[in-house]
Amino acid sequence: MRQLFKKVSAFAFAFGALLAALPLSAQVGTNYTFSQTTGTYTPITGGTVLVSQTTTTASNAGSLDDGTVYTLPGGTIPFTFTYDGVGYTGLTVGNNGSISFGATPMTANTYGALSTTTAYAGAVAAYSRDLQGGYVFSANRTLASTVLTMGTGGSTAGVTVGSTISGTGSAVGATVVSFDATSVTMSLPATSTGTNTAAWVWNGEIRYETVGVSPNQEFVIQWSNMKPFGTTLTTVNGFRMNMQVRLKEIDNSVEIHYGDCTPGAATSTTTAQVGLRGPNNTFATNVNNRLVTSGANDWAALPGATNASACRLSATAPANVPASGTVYRWFDPPCAAPIANVTTGAPNCATNQYTATVNLTSLGDAPNVDIISSVNGLIADDVVALAAYPSAPVALGTPESFTVVHNGNALCNISLGPVNVLDGDNTCHAATVYPVSNTLPTRDVTFCMTDPGTSLGVDVFVQSVELVIAHTWNDDMDIQLINPNGTIVNLVNDRFGSGDNLGVIAGCATKFVLPGRWWR
Repeated sequence: MRQLFKKVSAFAFAFGALLAALPLSAQVGTNYTFSQTTGTYTPITGGTVLVSQTTTTASNAGSLDDGTVYTLPGGTIPFTFTYDGVGYTGLTVGNNGSISFGATPMTANTYGALSTTTAYAGAVAAYSRDLQGGYVFSANRTLASTVLTMGTGGSTAGVTVGSTISGTGSAVGATVVSFDATSVTMSLPATSTGTNTAAWVWNGEIRYETVGVSPNQEFVIQWSNMKPFGTTLTTVNGFRMNMQVRLKEIDNSVEIHYGDCTPGAATSTTTAQVGLRGPNNTFATNVNNRLVTSGANDWAALPGATNASACRLSATAPANVPASGTVYRWFDPPCAAPIANVTTGAPNCATNQYTATVNLTSLGDAPNVDIISSVNGLIADDVVALAAYPSAPVALGTPESFTVVHNGNALCNISLGPVNVLDGDNTCHAATVYPVSNTLPTRDVTFCMTDPGTSLGVDVFVQSVELVIAHTWNDDMDIQLINPNGTIVNLVNDRFGSGDNLGVIAGCATKFVLPGRWWR
């Protein structure tokens, strides 16, 4: 099947979230190349908040657990993002660190977005596992005191002022008033005394925003302050994930950015799936994932070995922690573009039109191509023959451009033109006879133009002057062309000596031709 999404310079097609059928050989495992860099993590603070944490209840959207997924309809992405050969302007966002494309969404409890058999068209996993919002730390509390001190391994690194805080012995509705490196002050006093118990700050959030200006826009999905499900301190004490999926307009690449990510003091090893998936979970043709094993502290990931390969996050030696600013990037590598040129035929004087023809000489590495005219639309569909493809005639003076669409990779579309035929050589306009009285010093000549000329000497030109004049002693005769703007061109000035007549007088059988192209 061909890719229906076209980029056309003079007009556009409008589609919904799903803009095309799958191309002939779309495979994320083989079409995308991986690279890794380190930069600066830039959180988004605008855009749209999909969910902000309001509870700790399991399987509830308010706790960023398995309560729901968020479908962003077609048009949410302000540009067409091409993934695995298909164009999208909408997608589905899950609580569990991943997104999916296509009519079939991921489910609320999709924990392994790459290995699952769910039939969505594609997925990107930033950190796909059973996640939940918020930051949990080990705390000590005293009855009637508003101050929590740090328990074993406790840290305030993920605490945020104004967030609700809960846990055994915390008053319902308490919020964080302030904190320092060793303590947290709550708005309400503790209801009991305890040591090394879990305190849960409700600051999980998922949002999206478009940043940048076309053609360099990026659609960003961001998960902030996420942790593994539950409050078991060996698993979540100080654990936090801050990450983004960035979809880039300029080259349809996918980037995963990691910010403040750490297992904290959690002693359990956590793993999650990271990478891309196509319309099924076949490894390695439709899964392009990463593998972090023990000891790679900077998450210098290896290629995945199976569709369930995962990235390890652990503080236990040897530690595995992604540095803030780590970027994983997948991009469709350069392709071979078609080769073509465009030619124009002579003007059709009967219709005042001309015809342009696209001459296709190579497909590049495209399975087939489409040819689109800025005036006439689609003129060749799914063609493989190297041949000439004429467009329908257009009016003289009308510019026409063409796009040859690579039906395997839109980045290799080529543009041709614009071309135009103006009838500048007077092909379609025959000469006009103007009798000249021998009693008048001048004769006004009107040029009747049917093509889009507007000004003598700019886009209208005198091609030649043909004379038949009965006169004795030609040397006494002066003949001029006078432009309405006053410019004078001498055609005959004291020439031809004592000869008589210019041209053959009888029946005007032969004309005296003065060729040239005046006022050009």
